[in-house]
Amino acid sequence: MNLKHLTDKQLHIDTKNLASYERKITTQLLHHLREIETRKLFSDYGYSSLFNYVVQELGFSEGSASRRISAARLLKDIPELEKKIEDGDLTLSHLNKAADKFKQEKITDIGFKKDVLATIENTSARECDKTLSEIIVPNHLPIEPVKLFHPINLNLSDETYEKYEEVRGLLAHRRLNKDEMFYKIFEITSDQLKKEKFKTSSKLRPASSDTRYIPAGLKKAVYERDKKCVKCGSTYALEVNHIIAYALGGKTELSNLNLLCHNCNQRARISSNLHFP
Repeated sequence: MNLKHLTDKQLHIDTKNLASYERKITTQLLHHLREIETRKLFSDYGYSSLFNYVVQELGFSEGSASRRISAARLLKDIPELEKKIEDGDLTLSHLNKAADKFKQEKITDIGFKKDVLATIENTSARECDKTLSEIIVPNHLPIEPVKLFHPINLNLSDETYEKYEEVRGLLAHRRLNKDEMFYKIFEITSDQLKKEKFKTSSKLRPASSDTRYIPAGLKKAVYERDKKCVKCGSTYALEVNHIIAYALGGKTELSNLNLLCHNCNQRARISSNLHFP
């Protein structure tokens, strides 16, 4: 397109008109996206979510797709946002940041959402971030305790990623965020590993104390009593230990058993001058 024939004034006017038109078209797109999500129409085209449809079928980047979907959902709850978007008072970036805040704080009150959006109108990205970070959720709204998050970077093989997707699908109906999903996975895995290692599903039955072998029910009793290493408090690589070593006449009974982590158990053996293969 060659625009050299336009006067400076006409170029300025045309650009403003196009910007206004783009914002109007954007609001129309948002309405369409929301209706597609309501009808689950993306399923007819082989997509498992609206996000995948917007990225793969419509060709938006992941960031652009996320911003438009967040805005579309807000627009459904707060129709008056349409004029704010068309006038340029609120951008898709504003709405996406606000939507993240509402989700993080579990804010569902429409009136409070409107108040928050009003405070970020016509602000820069930095001002918007600062304003949202300073917003105090009213006491009558549910407030989640602040969580400390630990970033973990993972490189998964195809096989591991497929298993991750399988588990994510099995938990999909619970509508968990990623942190909640991994907590559930680890919770289930932890319970299973405890059953395998410490026999937590076993019953305590009378057994001979004149043997080094620790029966399942006794392992369970030791674990349920101590829960962690009695020396350092660690829960990593726990082992059931004879307080008085069996080789020194210690009995295999609850009063002579405790939980130690691998390092503390090794230290106990070294200290007692006992060395086992």
